[in-house]
Amino acid sequence: MKTNKPAEIFVLILAGFCIFCFTATVLLLCFHAVPPENKDMVNIFLGVEGTFSSGVVGYYFGSSKSSADKDVTIANSTLNQPAPPAPPAPVPSQETK
Repeated sequence: MKTNKPAEIFVLILAGFCIFCFTATVLLLCFHAVPPENKDMVNIFLGVEGTFSSGVVGYYFGSSKSSADKDVTIANSTLNQPAPPAPPAPVPSQETK
């Protein structure tokens, strides 16, 4: 995928950061115990991160990304085609009254 707009690059970086944070949080929870007073906050935070990550994966590997790519392809293909010829002008009638 070729991206050249700063907004597209920012979205890709943000999506990668979201996946990285979720993965890092899960790995940290595997190796470190959570204090009982913070257990509820960690559960909420993990749920929020999981929701963000599933949205990112759903977009980039689901039908939304394919649909967006298809829209770009259609837009590019219609820009490169010549305009259709103009319809012929009406022929004046030869009848005189």
